[in-house]
Amino acid sequence: MPLSLQAISRLLPPGVPDVPLAEPALPTFREIEGGSDNPLGRSFMWSQYILHVYRDYFWPVVEHFQVEPDPIAKTPQQINPSVGFFPIDRHIYTHASRYLPTDALDLGFFFGAVIYDRRWRPPSIPPYLLPTTPVMVMQYPAAFVAHAPLDPANAAATSWASDPSNTQGILTCKHAVAGLSRGSNVAMKDGSTGQLIDFAPGSVDAAFVETQNGVPANAASLAIESHPVNGSTVSADFRSRHVGNAQILNSWYFHDNLDPYNAMRVYIDHWGQPSDSGSLVADASSKGVGMYTGTLTANGTQQGMCQYLLQGVDLLHLNVFA
Repeated sequence: MPLSLQAISRLLPPGVPDVPLAEPALPTFREIEGGSDNPLGRSFMWSQYILHVYRDYFWPVVEHFQVEPDPIAKTPQQINPSVGFFPIDRHIYTHASRYLPTDALDLGFFFGAVIYDRRWRPPSIPPYLLPTTPVMVMQYPAAFVAHAPLDPANAAATSWASDPSNTQGILTCKHAVAGLSRGSNVAMKDGSTGQLIDFAPGSVDAAFVETQNGVPANAASLAIESHPVNGSTVSADFRSRHVGNAQILNSWYFHDNLDPYNAMRVYIDHWGQPSDSGSLVADASSKGVGMYTGTLTANGTQQGMCQYLLQGVDLLHLNVFA
């Protein structure tokens, strides 16, 4: 069940941050009816502020939670940071409930920041107080289950796409073509054969596959939301079913630095089934927000995990179409 505006208001810190929104975030904020009088407006302001503080203190957080640095990736591969609303799972309730306000315990969610910890049996470590903010970074042990077998015929297309050379095809998840090299044939779900043109580097879960028919003549350009709003309603066009009332719970993204070794993700309160990877998640204005990749499973809770769409499209140098 989505968090209501009343619940969002109860979970947020009082008021708004003292630091104003950065200029690039203002167009999204102006589209929120009521601005800071709307709980979604306050959610956006607090989320943006905490995101940027968390980015500044990311490595002290990593050190605090005793995560070994990755020798290649800039972001250790066994963790995912995120900011927003989080369901209280059994681990949080057992080890960190004393740090949570009464409203959070009553509603079963808390607002703040986490480090999704995907290590096997991670040590239990107290929260990290994020400087200059009213929140702590909580350790949130979780596992990721990809929802595409190693066969793109059993995944979904996020959108039509074309690259700078006017090669035309589809955007989908990289893990659906794992093990294939650029130029490999790709089995498509309509029985045709495509060709793997490119896949994003690092931890970015996106790939571009050329198709035989190319982009339809009547396809329209797909707008992309660069600043998804935690708490807002989105649609998830799963291959298995359509969900029109999903909600963004939390996210980690930076439109101004789309570093492929910084895994940018959007987490929603619905999840799909095997073969749904690649499905488009869009906001109420039909702007693309993310491409569904699978389920984040914690100790008694689940969320749908999405690749932040702008990062995948930018690193593959694509134009995308609906």
